[in-house]
Amino acid sequence: MKRFVSPYGATTRRNVVLLLLLFFALGVLTRVVYLQVYHADFLVGQGNSRFVRVKKEPALRGEIVDRNQVPLAVSTPVSSIWVNPKEIIETPEVISELADLIGYPVAKLTERIQAKTESTFIFVRRGMEPSVAKHVVDKRLPGVYELREYRRFYPAAEVTSQIIGFNNIDDEGQEGIELSYNDWLAGLAGSSEIVRDRSGRVVDILQEIKPPVQGQPLELTIDKRIQYLTYLALLEAAQENNATAATAVVLDAKTSEILAMVSVPSGNPNNAQERKPALVKNRAITDTFEPGSVLKPFVVASAMDSGLITANTAIDTKPGFMKVGSHVVRDVRNYGELDVARVIKKSSNVGTCKIALRLPREKLHAMYAAVGFGQSSQIDFPGEQKGMLRDFSRMGDFEYCTNSYGYGISTNALQLAQAYAVLANDGQYIPATLVKQNTLPEAKRIISHQSAEAVRDMLALAVGDGGTGTRATKGDYMQDYSVAGKTGTVHKVIDGQYAKDRYRSVFAGFAPAKDPSIVMVVMVDDPQGDAYYGGAVAGPVFAKVVGMTLRILGVASDQAPSVNGAKSIQINKKDE
Repeated sequence: MKRFVSPYGATTRRNVVLLLLLFFALGVLTRVVYLQVYHADFLVGQGNSRFVRVKKEPALRGEIVDRNQVPLAVSTPVSSIWVNPKEIIETPEVISELADLIGYPVAKLTERIQAKTESTFIFVRRGMEPSVAKHVVDKRLPGVYELREYRRFYPAAEVTSQIIGFNNIDDEGQEGIELSYNDWLAGLAGSSEIVRDRSGRVVDILQEIKPPVQGQPLELTIDKRIQYLTYLALLEAAQENNATAATAVVLDAKTSEILAMVSVPSGNPNNAQERKPALVKNRAITDTFEPGSVLKPFVVASAMDSGLITANTAIDTKPGFMKVGSHVVRDVRNYGELDVARVIKKSSNVGTCKIALRLPREKLHAMYAAVGFGQSSQIDFPGEQKGMLRDFSRMGDFEYCTNSYGYGISTNALQLAQAYAVLANDGQYIPATLVKQNTLPEAKRIISHQSAEAVRDMLALAVGDGGTGTRATKGDYMQDYSVAGKTGTVHKVIDGQYAKDRYRSVFAGFAPAKDPSIVMVVMVDDPQGDAYYGGAVAGPVFAKVVGMTLRILGVASDQAPSVNGAKSIQINKKDE
């Protein structure tokens, strides 16, 4: 019988090859089964290490709004481009293309990537418009990825920047309310487990590990309309008087809520180049100054509460100066004999000094402290300076006298406004607030009803004919309301000495005079020229803001409008 011969070669050789292939296949199958049964976790881990990632899910930061729910700080979605240096370092052409896409110097980008070759993550451009970032991602460059984030935007820009502050590129508060309420606003970032392909694209979301928790919104007491009015008036005053800076605070007289708090110059927090300390710091809280004659009403109030004087008590100021120890206290002219009301109206240093010397020193010190001088406010604002209130018992008579008319003591604009709110609110102290509260802090009586009312009447005389603050009553709508207030003009300290021709001009007051709704303090720093008195420089700012503010708030007029409307008048500088 003829033997069969395979056309593919010897049967023995074929069988050996098939046997070897069978053994190889069995070995592979055994290994696969072994790994699947005994090392499944290892295999899953290896796969996950290559394609599964934990993606951070940023939380939307809480919105900041004014008292009327107008947005002052909002978050908008942005995209950031990042690279994995280990993936991209070997492809210079990719680095060059990426640099062109994001508008970045090629050499600088290459240097940054080379410096992080041991890292797997480096940002190359942050805060991009999502549509621009999408154009980059669509190129599918190896090692180039996108991350979605949020960026803060401030609609009112420089008008509210010194209150709101700003965030850094990681959306963390750096100044102002953004800093002091960062934990409240920030929320909590979430995370998800995702699968990326070799090009970095998300192809599957495995699970949400932790959902992001949105930050809490924050409502301020600020009224953006009043804030804007105050900003424009201050800016105009600073420019007209060639002043270094100007600051103002507007309070609700009944609640001590801050309706506006503004300083100029100011910076736009949406522009990183304008986030300079000189532009974004809140001067109304961070800068202190000697207030000058605006403190005189508190000396009178303290003496009246102590039963030492009345509004009609005669004070002899002749001959326009008085010797106190080895020093001399002077008025700008000889006012002769004045009653207490006219001591305030004429802003007599001699008269105020004589009233203060009648007072036990602890009484005046207690009054100053009770209305807030030398004390921190309760608004918890970064950089706040509480000013200086020294122990009167350790002072000589002359130094004590100078404190009574605003020298040797320092305050900030918010403290001064809060103190005047005590006079406006019938002698009751309510701490100023910047964040809207469900319930107001409890009022504390500091000055008796009778004394507060009498001092308000005196302050109304101080802005009337023959007073030092008449320009605070002139302007749009101001003729419809009565005003009460006090001027102050203080020599600045330069190199440890009072400069003869450098000043701070101050006006503090409220309106309407009989039943105040608004309290405002204005301080203009270092005005240049002949018009440097508080009545001439700071008074008009008060008139411009308060008159329109009362109309905005719907406060009824308390006196007949002038037939001829508002007329500007010149202040006799010697009267202040």
